[in-house]
Amino acid sequence: MKNIEYFYNVIYYFFYRGVIQTSKGMDLILYPLKKLILLIIDIPFFRHQYTKRGIADPAEMIESRTKKFTENPKLSLATIIGGGISMSVVMTLYIGFYNITRNLLFPTFEDFFGYVLTVTGSLAFITDMIFVKEKYFKEFNNKKGWWRIKWSIITALSPFVVILFAIATIR
Repeated sequence: MKNIEYFYNVIYYFFYRGVIQTSKGMDLILYPLKKLILLIIDIPFFRHQYTKRGIADPAEMIESRTKKFTENPKLSLATIIGGGISMSVVMTLYIGFYNITRNLLFPTFEDFFGYVLTVTGSLAFITDMIFVKEKYFKEFNNKKGWWRIKWSIITALSPFVVILFAIATIR
C-alpha cells in the first residue's frame, strides 16, 4: 500500500510541476501584457493609490500574488489542475478494471456509460483524498538528477498507457 501511495504522489507531483512550468511558459507569451500593467502601475496616480494602502512596491506584490496563485502546494491553480489530471488517469485505470470485470463476469451486460463515469470518478476522487500527502512535496522538491527525469517520463506516459489499457479492455 505504501508503494501505491508513493507512486500516486509522484504522479500527482509531476502533473503539479508540469502545470507550474506551463504557467511560466504562458507568462513568457503574455510578457507584453505584464509589461504594460507594470508601466501603468508606474504612473504617479496609481502608485499613490498603492502607497495609500501601504504597498511600497506594487510590482513585487503582483509577482508574489501570482506565485501564490500558481505555486501554493495547499491550494493553487497548479494543485487543482494537476490533481484533476492525476484523478483522470486513475479514473481511466478504474474504467479498464471495470471493463475487465464486466467482460469476465457479465459478458452480455449492457451498461450506461454515464453511470460508469460517475462511479469511477467517485472512486478516483476517494483515491485522491486517501493517497495525496503534502509531506511528499517537500521530499520530491529535494530530489535531483536521474530520479526527476525518470519519473517525469513515467508521468508523461501514464495518461496514454491507461487510455490504451481502457481501450484494450473493451469487448
